[in-house]
Amino acid sequence: MKLRFEKIIEIINLTKNISINYRVVDNDNGIWRWNNWLTNPTGKYLDFGQEPLSYKEIKKIEINPFEDRYIGKLVPNKLIDHTNEITNILNSLKIEFEINGTIITINTEL
Repeated sequence: MKLRFEKIIEIINLTKNISINYRVVDNDNGIWRWNNWLTNPTGKYLDFGQEPLSYKEIKKIEINPFEDRYIGKLVPNKLIDHTNEITNILNSLKIEFEINGTIITINTEL
C-alpha cells in the first residue's frame, strides 16, 4: 500500500516557503540528485526539478532540512536547520518518517 498522494501534496504546500532540498529514490533504487523544489505539475506526478515522475514510481522521498543561506560577500553563509519545522509538519499530517543522520526519509510504501 502507498502513502496517499494527497499527503504528499500537503507536504508540498506546507513546505514551499522553507528552503530545503528534496530527492527521490525510485522503485529501481535509483537515487535522483538533490533539488530545492518539489512540485505537482499534473495528475499523480511529482517533479523534483529534473523530469516529472509518476507517484507509482517513487519508493522514498528524502529531505535535507539544512539551508545554506547566502548572507553577503564578506560574511560567511549561515547554516539553518529546519528539522524541527519539517518534523512538526510531518507529525501534524500523521506521516511516518525516519531521520538518518541529517536526512529525513519518507517511505511512500506502507
